[in-house]
Amino acid sequence: MRAPPVAALESRRIAFAILALASVLLGVNCVGGLRPEIGHYGAVAWAQDSTQAAAQDDSAGDTGEFDIKSSPANVAGPWCGFISDSAFGDGTISLQVKQKGTKLSGSWADTFGLSGKFKGKINGDSITATLKARRTKCKIAMVGALVAPNEVSGTYSIFGCRQSDGGTFDITSPSC
Repeated sequence: MRAPPVAALESRRIAFAILALASVLLGVNCVGGLRPEIGHYGAVAWAQDSTQAAAQDDSAGDTGEFDIKSSPANVAGPWCGFISDSAFGDGTISLQVKQKGTKLSGSWADTFGLSGKFKGKINGDSITATLKARRTKCKIAMVGALVAPNEVSGTYSIFGCRQSDGGTFDITSPSC
């Protein structure tokens, strides 16, 4: 068997060097976006958005376990309770809540004669909603916190009316 000519060996070396250089250059960009994790099954790496990785790094401690996104609390069903309005005084409110993931919707009525539909969101223990009153341009912006699995407390402000108003609320479920 004859040895390959020197020119052929040299061209193979150059091709290999170019391939190795391209692998290194492209590999750095690809591997730079991977986040290593060590769990029960050894080292694992996966592609992840750098902002998500930074947010996870800022979280309380690294347990070496995967972060699992939890489902929102289930707040569907009837809710009722007390409201303290700055213009009308104390009263009650009742809501019928429908839930699809983090999105909330439903109907509501209060003892002051207002009723209507609402849309909102739940994010962790925080609940926000906009209530629209029937037969009026008034809307109510509600911000509350789930202080217990069956209790929400917070504040509201009325806007879009001739006169602005607001107050506090504390509602529970399923005591309606």
